[in-house]
Amino acid sequence: MFQNVASLETITRSLVTALGLLLVVMLVAGGLAITGPAILTFSIWISLLGLLAVGAFLIARAQRPVAGAGAVVAAVAVWMAYFWRSNPGPFLWPVVFIVAAGLVEYGTRQDVSSPTAWLLLLPRFVVGWAFVDNGQTDYTWAFNGGNFLTSANAAVQRPPSWFLDGPYQGFLGSVVVGRPDTWAGLFVSGELVFGLLLALGLFTPIAAWGTMWLSANIVVEKSFISHGAYVDKT
Repeated sequence: MFQNVASLETITRSLVTALGLLLVVMLVAGGLAITGPAILTFSIWISLLGLLAVGAFLIARAQRPVAGAGAVVAAVAVWMAYFWRSNPGPFLWPVVFIVAAGLVEYGTRQDVSSPTAWLLLLPRFVVGWAFVDNGQTDYTWAFNGGNFLTSANAAVQRPPSWFLDGPYQGFLGSVVVGRPDTWAGLFVSGELVFGLLLALGLFTPIAAWGTMWLSANIVVEKSFISHGAYVDKT
């Protein structure tokens, strides 16, 4: 079951790609001081259009119509999550998203070498879904920093408790706190994009590194040796 899950080459290549992507995005958004709403709006629409493009490719070229339909349904779920925020939207979009992931996995079952590999879907989907759900919940952060700014200020003000706290607190105080909406927009966009890719199994290694990067920031912000950030540590 696990013999073809990953290789050292895959892990290294995906790590380098993820770090390069994160570095470019942070430098461009931070250097140009792009607003949080602009960043998040771009991320939402690029996710929607990307899913529709993947769906069209799977249906028309890859001969995987069920999986293609799943990608299109996933785009509908993302639209519902971010643009239908009144009831019953918050209840319906997770249901639609679960259906989408099921269609993608069912439609690509013939491409999986091991009949028991579907077990890997469960933790991958749950973690990806959790990030997408957090991104939808944290939507308002992109407009004024919200709890993102509150947490950053609290982290800057607390006494350092281990060697990584000082450098990270300096980064928060000198870079993040001054442009909270920009960095909150980047963070929420990461939750959406990386979570979406991980849940659906598209560019999974890069998405896995991206979600771990986001969680690592939360863990270091609250201090790794302190209580808290249990979900991100897990």
